[in-house]
Amino acid sequence: MAQMEALHAMRAFPQAASFLETLHHCRQRRCTNPRDKIYGMLGMEFKGRASCLQPNYDISVEQLFVDVAREQLEQTRTLDVLSCVVPGKRRTSLGIPSYVPDWTLMTKNILTHHLSVDHLMTLPHYNASGGFPAEFHIGPDNRALTKGIEIDRIEALGPACFFSDLASCGQAKDYVKEARRLAGLPGSPPESSEAASARELAFWRTLCGNLAVHVGEESRDWRAADPAVDYESYLQWSDIVNGVPSADPQLDDRPAFEDALVATLSARRFMRTGKGHFGMVAPDSRLGDVVMVLAGGRVPYVLHEEPGYETGNGLVTHSFIGDAYVDGFMYGECVGDDPEWMWLNLI
Repeated sequence: MAQMEALHAMRAFPQAASFLETLHHCRQRRCTNPRDKIYGMLGMEFKGRASCLQPNYDISVEQLFVDVAREQLEQTRTLDVLSCVVPGKRRTSLGIPSYVPDWTLMTKNILTHHLSVDHLMTLPHYNASGGFPAEFHIGPDNRALTKGIEIDRIEALGPACFFSDLASCGQAKDYVKEARRLAGLPGSPPESSEAASARELAFWRTLCGNLAVHVGEESRDWRAADPAVDYESYLQWSDIVNGVPSADPQLDDRPAFEDALVATLSARRFMRTGKGHFGMVAPDSRLGDVVMVLAGGRVPYVLHEEPGYETGNGLVTHSFIGDAYVDGFMYGECVGDDPEWMWLNLI
């Protein structure tokens, strides 16, 4: 019965999901031929445009996954497909570029997978590139040419955060404590949103991705965070998890903030840039990595420079690390009316 219910849920999901969302939602499912991670979805009904790919078992798995990424980039004119690259040390063993998702990779556990689905659902709430369409050209050698605007470089990083089960979500308070230290903030937040400094508010927005989530019986609905309501929820959560005597356990409002916090922290780490910007980045981000807004990206991205890689076009070459939340750069702030884009290579 459980298997039948799972199959029913799998068939029902695409009615409200795009092809990309369906691929990501179902990536924990196994198949004998890895090509069927893609081909097995082609006959379903999707929100938006369906894939035009045709089953071809003569091409390599690597080429198929590159073709999926190319089609998504061309169809959507966004970089949403880049957010499906599995973060962390379990990088792909396939010979594909760093910006191409490996659909054979599964996340560390089912909770991490569900939280990654949450993450994909939050993308439409952001507009980092200000509505500029993607200009992402994949060449014959699978090297990509794209353009972006540099925000800053990473100067400080907190520990990578992975939750194994619901009980482990209690560790979130330790990650928040370390993040406050890296942010140069006092050990405890202020008593109210009115008393919060601009940096305290930026820190709170970073913890929750500037979003709040309503958890229903069968859905999770995201909305923009409201400081008047959601900052108070954060303070209540902080008092409870840190055992503040004045915290009233009868007013335990932890889920209201904690759900957004856990979704934002999962498979991420807190970072501070050289200019003092706060953010959440992929776990394998490194000190000195560049944070950029790329044309067509709803969110910023972390890139790692590859100085010894010769491309012949004179542009700086990067490998893709992962997407990011960077407070102050999620709604087109760095783009403006006449942005100064720089061209770069991705491998």
